[in-house]
Amino acid sequence: MMTKLLLKLFVKDYHNTTNAKVRTAYGSLSSAVGIVLNILLCSFKLTVAYISGSAALAADGANNLSDVCTCVIGLVGFKLAGKPADEEHPFGHGRYEYILSLIISFFVLLMGAELLKTSVQKILHPEPVSYSAFFLAVLIASILLKLWMAIFNAKLAKQASMTALKAVSRDSLSDCLSTAAVLVSLFLGKCFGIQADAYCGAAVSLFVLWSGIGIFRESIQPLLGKPADKDKVQQIEAFICDFDPAILGVHDLVLHDYGMGSVFAVAHAEVPAESNLVSIHHIIDSLEQAAKERFGLDLVLHIDPVEADNQQLEALRQRVLTVVKSVDEHYTAHDFRLSEDKSKLYFDLVIDSDIKKDSDKIGEMVKARIVAALGESPEPVINVEFSFSAR
Repeated sequence: MMTKLLLKLFVKDYHNTTNAKVRTAYGSLSSAVGIVLNILLCSFKLTVAYISGSAALAADGANNLSDVCTCVIGLVGFKLAGKPADEEHPFGHGRYEYILSLIISFFVLLMGAELLKTSVQKILHPEPVSYSAFFLAVLIASILLKLWMAIFNAKLAKQASMTALKAVSRDSLSDCLSTAAVLVSLFLGKCFGIQADAYCGAAVSLFVLWSGIGIFRESIQPLLGKPADKDKVQQIEAFICDFDPAILGVHDLVLHDYGMGSVFAVAHAEVPAESNLVSIHHIIDSLEQAAKERFGLDLVLHIDPVEADNQQLEALRQRVLTVVKSVDEHYTAHDFRLSEDKSKLYFDLVIDSDIKKDSDKIGEMVKARIVAALGESPEPVINVEFSFSAR
């Protein structure tokens, strides 16, 4: 309820998450909320840590201070990411979103290393720690507040599909766990007389470091180029195929993500070979516009003519697909065509996104299976491709 209320108050047209301005507002809201709450948490924790001498709570408070810094960076980063395209950046500035996530990961890793160093020093040179009811209240309030922030940012990330907000949510969740570690040290000290504060501080730092590594890995993937989400690909393919009866099929869909909702898509649309070119061109233009309105992406379609009435080719296609699926149910094949003398059967074999696989060996194996099932004529001529969507 609170998330929806904040969105209604501060994000105009918040349902339109494909709009760059709306996505910028999502990021700015997350950063503003994070700045306010983390300043409060940091102030309380460092004050109580100073009074009690708790290394674990000091580490946790310092972690909140780093969160304030990352939220400020986030506020600036989302503004940059929301800038429109210009002459030097024709695809916009949306990938600042991913760079922002990287910067957040660096801050988290740096803070984790510093916290680990401080905790090790406390282990080597222990100091007495005093606890109070106020100390306990600060810890419980911190856990509840950070849990809410993690859920809040996770909801924003899911609704707007923003990597940077996922990173902020994961960071908040790791803060939740690290504060819980301080509670554990308090419990061990009170109930069993075990002075575990410095060790829990070290555990806190390891949580922070692990979170930083996770944020880094998740942020670098879209910059390098990662497989498209399978469900998203299937939705777009279904939309293309259902748009007009003249569209017989679609394959080789590739998504290029430039951040902040700026996505370009390229695909091959199968159409009857005997179709009127002008008519098909009109359908494709209408389809590309409809995809823009439905998914907020710029779609470019390549036309593949298909001999829909060629019964011999269709029979061969069905038998080849059966063989291909027997090798691996995730493999697919398309672009079937016979040579003029009917001696060769050409088609593309799509395996999956794992480029470590030996495509030549897979192609040879599939060819051998097809020859065994169909005979040597027509000869299979296979072009092996990797899929651009996640398996």
